[in-house]
Amino acid sequence: MKINDILWQYVCNTLTKIKKLSDELHAATHGLMIAPESPLLNSSHALEDLTVKTLSVLIGDHFDYLAWYVAECGFGSSPMTVTHDGVETLVKDFDTLRSVIEQSNG
Repeated sequence: MKINDILWQYVCNTLTKIKKLSDELHAATHGLMIAPESPLLNSSHALEDLTVKTLSVLIGDHFDYLAWYVAECGFGSSPMTVTHDGVETLVKDFDTLRSVIEQSNG
């Protein structure tokens, strides 16, 4: 299933904002020695997770590739390979991610 261009742009913009906010929070709290399970960081991660899950529902991401891209690929900073229907694809950017999601949706 092809993802609408306007919807995909919204997804990309939202993920970019999440990454920026996450980077800013980590920079601001870096020297404070805050535990990962602190309410401040925990609530930030929870908001990030809920936003990614909502975006996944909007685009029909049944295999949670968005969450994988954010958590495992570090928003693309650590490209990884995904295999779908026997085809390996290196996911390094939003365009490749979109292609993988569309292929997995049939």
